[in-house]
Amino acid sequence: MPSGWEMSLGTYLLPRIALVLGAIAAVYFLGTAMERWGPHTRVAIGYAVCLGFLGTGWWLEGRYPLYARILYSGGLAMSYFVTFAAHFIEYARIIESIALGLALLAVVVVFWAFVAHIRRSITVAYLVTFLGHLTVMLATIRGEHLAPYSIAGIVVLALGNAYFLLRHRWYYVAVLGLAGCYANHVVWALTVESRGLARDFWISTGFLASYFAIYAVTEFFTPEAVRRKAVPTWFRTLFLTANSAAFFAIGSATVYHFENYSRGHQDIFSFCFALALTLLGLAYLRWRERDPLFNAYLAKAVTVATLGLAARYGSAGGEHAELSPWLAVETVALLYSARRSGLVVTRVLAFFVALVAFFYTAFVTFALPAAAYGSDLYWRFVVQSLLTVAGFLVASVLYQRTDWSIRSPRTLPVAQETLGLFWQLDLISERPPGAMPRPYGGLQFPFIYAIGGAVLYVTWLRVLFADGDRSLPLAVLTFALTLTAAWLASRPLGLAAMILSVTTLALGTYEISAERTAPAWLAMMATAFIFSSAVRSDRRLVQTNEGLVFHQHDVGAYLLYAATGLLGGCLLVREFTVAGAPTAHAAAALAGAACIAAALTQLLHRGALTWTATGLLLWASWAWLIGGDLRTQYTWHFVAFAVAIIALSLDRYVARLRLQQEVGPAGSLLIVAAAIVLARYIDLVAAPGYRFAWFALLAFGFLGYGLVYREIIAGAVAIIGAACASVWLVDYSYTPSLAWQALVADSLLLTAFWLTCERIAARWRSDGSNAAVLPLRDLLPYAAAALLVHLPWRVPLEGAYLTSSWTVLAFLLVAISLPFRQDHYRYAGLAVFALAIGRAFVDINSALSGFNKSAAFAVLCFVLLVVAYGYHRAMLHITGGPHGLAGQK
Repeated sequence: MPSGWEMSLGTYLLPRIALVLGAIAAVYFLGTAMERWGPHTRVAIGYAVCLGFLGTGWWLEGRYPLYARILYSGGLAMSYFVTFAAHFIEYARIIESIALGLALLAVVVVFWAFVAHIRRSITVAYLVTFLGHLTVMLATIRGEHLAPYSIAGIVVLALGNAYFLLRHRWYYVAVLGLAGCYANHVVWALTVESRGLARDFWISTGFLASYFAIYAVTEFFTPEAVRRKAVPTWFRTLFLTANSAAFFAIGSATVYHFENYSRGHQDIFSFCFALALTLLGLAYLRWRERDPLFNAYLAKAVTVATLGLAARYGSAGGEHAELSPWLAVETVALLYSARRSGLVVTRVLAFFVALVAFFYTAFVTFALPAAAYGSDLYWRFVVQSLLTVAGFLVASVLYQRTDWSIRSPRTLPVAQETLGLFWQLDLISERPPGAMPRPYGGLQFPFIYAIGGAVLYVTWLRVLFADGDRSLPLAVLTFALTLTAAWLASRPLGLAAMILSVTTLALGTYEISAERTAPAWLAMMATAFIFSSAVRSDRRLVQTNEGLVFHQHDVGAYLLYAATGLLGGCLLVREFTVAGAPTAHAAAALAGAACIAAALTQLLHRGALTWTATGLLLWASWAWLIGGDLRTQYTWHFVAFAVAIIALSLDRYVARLRLQQEVGPAGSLLIVAAAIVLARYIDLVAAPGYRFAWFALLAFGFLGYGLVYREIIAGAVAIIGAACASVWLVDYSYTPSLAWQALVADSLLLTAFWLTCERIAARWRSDGSNAAVLPLRDLLPYAAAALLVHLPWRVPLEGAYLTSSWTVLAFLLVAISLPFRQDHYRYAGLAVFALAIGRAFVDINSALSGFNKSAAFAVLCFVLLVVAYGYHRAMLHITGGPHGLAGQK
């Protein structure tokens, strides 16, 4: 026995294919194939075929009812097309009057509508609906003087569809009728010429409203079983959406077409339609046991009302921006409606309305001129901006505080990739296979709404506030959002507050430092509000809060306290700047602010305030360095030492904090700042010839600081500073005015520093505490030797005296290598020996006396012999004495 797909093919598809083929055959037969017969014969044959279909269907109805209904449908279609051909096809025309032809078509439709009702045949009902609208279209296009009245037939067909739906529950027949009604109305409106009178407008609008009302009311009174079970809610929503959208689109075009009568009334049409939609939605809510379609109607009402507002207040280039707050309020209304109904489409619609509101407001604020403080226009803009921003923020909170998992469908009939996206956006409740986890609990929309509100607030600042006054309102909203985020446990509001804090930092820095237009009191208040936001979210004062998760993250805390320090520092520098350069008072004020920030680490976030204090102290150092040479002022000298002392004191304070919390290299930066300030002070104050000696003493000081407090960075600063001083000394030694006494003092102190560093490095290396100092330990002897070699050359000594001095120096280097157990001293000594020998040979051709030449070589000889003796003894020690040596070849 046939089954499955074969049975479906034979019982469903084949009969319908046969009917289509039969219709095609009828068309060819009546139109062209039998030209030799008269039109009466052709029409008679057509009706005979029609009766054949109907008779066969009646005969087989008892045994094959479904097949019989298909044959009935074929007979209906055949009867209609034959009647149609009786007038509209030339080869079958037996009726000359178009009115009679259309009347007969209407009779056929009415008759078969009666048959569909009696026989309860939905297939016939489909055909009746289609053919009825086809008849109306023919009357409109070909009816000549009857065309203006064909619109009445559309209403009759709509009423027939309503009867079918209420009596037989044929919902999808009504859907077909809905499409036919509005399509025929468009054809009628395009065909029938209007005179632009008020009567024509009301006729067109009245019939259009009748279609909408018939289908809307019919759906409302549809039996409960059809609304709740037979037809899916999404399809009913689509049906009513199509009804509303078609009416509104055609109605708006009608209003625009009759602009001579209805000029300026587009908004009234929208408001009236929105009111009708609202009443329908409330009716569903009140009398249809909270049918979900009430939400669809309310959503459409809000949308249409928004379009009405756009028509009335949508002048973006003038002084009106009233549409912005209405769009924001509409977003909230749609979200609330989605919360009540759970319809995803309403939630998505709310997002798109918010998107329109965002871009519209951004465009408006860009086009609007700045408003004068206190004017009527100014206060109007204030209200509009506050309502717009508040709408976005309320939408964020409403979305976040709604459990969408119980209001969203489990899944949707879309592609797998799209389904994964819907899951990410929290539009479905069931996780698709292979989908990634949802970030932030799946609630991305609250963040979008909150960030959108924050951005719009920033865009309104240009309109509402003058240059220099904008950082304070930004800081105020930052603090307000911080408080609200903590109160409502709202992450999105917290993120918006953090974004505004960054904006406040950027704008405030620009207004204070670049434009210098921000009043001092305003900058102080903006700084205070940012600091208040940081304190309100500090984890040492308040418990962990869901809404302050971004504030209480280390990055957030560092950002807020750094913003406070930067804004305050900019204000201090600006107030103590003379002739474009900060004074010593600016450096002192910044150093004082650094002390305050360091003291606050006892109460607030240690790491953030430690770095804030470090940054302010570095800023103070920079301000002193670029402040100019003001040695005649007592304050300048005092601030230099004060900054250095505070920097080193903060380093010690940071070292203690480091035991409680990781603060990174803050202390190292403070040591570097102190060294740079003191080095610059020595460079400006010390006598030119002896500044290198002072540099050496400064290097000794930082080396001792590093040894006492075990701060490697202090030792590194000392070594780098001494290296720079040594190179600078070599270069400066060629200055004619440099006294040899100063050169000797400078060179010996720097040499002593290098020897001291070598001994310290050797000790660290010997106890194995730090193997990294081995390369440094090996280089230090060469640094000391280089300075000592350069010293007699630049004193200057000449001839045998220079050679002899280098020879003695080489001997000393070799000698100290023994107690120090440092091979590189010996290597350096040998290098100096080579230098001395080379110098001696150079002196042979000089004008020196023979005695001097002899003395030079004699000294070289003696020293080399002594060194050779030392090597000999060392060899004996290595080989175990003279016997060991004699046994070797």
